Amino acid sequence: MGFIRLAPICRALAFCLVIVVAGCSTSDPLRPKGRIIPISASESRFDFPVSTLASPGRFNLYTSDKGDYLEETAQWTGKTFKDGEAGLLLSEAKAGPPLADPTDPAASFKLWPLLRGKTPTLGKLQQTQNTLGRVDWQRAAIGTSACVLFIQRWAGDASITDGSRYATLSGYYCNPPGETLSAQAAENVVKALGLRDSPKRQ
Repeated sequence: MGFIRLAPICRALAFCLVIVVAGCSTSDPLRPKGRIIPISASESRFDFPVSTLASPGRFNLYTSDKGDYLEETAQWTGKTFKDGEAGLLLSEAKAGPPLADPTDPAASFKLWPLLRGKTPTLGKLQQTQNTLGRVDWQRAAIGTSACVLFIQRWAGDASITDGSRYATLSGYYCNPPGETLSAQAAENVVKALGLRDSPKRQ
């Protein structure tokens, strides 16, 4: 588990870059055949109450045809210079590693098209607890923004995830451009992250 799985990261990148049409089938050769659909905020499992994020975010759900892989993404992009930005990716698998399975917060940086063309200056790796368990996180200076990258991983605990045995939840949050992000503020962001019970989706 001490290495970066390049193929899963490529799959996640492709997922983030897909132009979503309701009910479309995936054509990515690196991921199992399945469907990607946009979902509403109320249909999403993410609970991420951070006041600087412009609402609403954009939410997508991928499900493989065999039902053995599921991925949900959320993205908030700033609409004004006062808005923060964030992205979340929950990747679940019934057996074996999820499709997106970065090993640490720094590796998860590559999953986000809005970030990967930039060079982050990374701070010290930290750990804390939120309602989901242990979360690893790092502050990062990215362009003119101060950010935090974070990741949580589970194996064998289907009570946390949507009935899956293995799951990885990764993401980032960036303060509005030019605003600092203290260590305490970064920790408060990762502590705010949670998952709701599976809602009824349309």
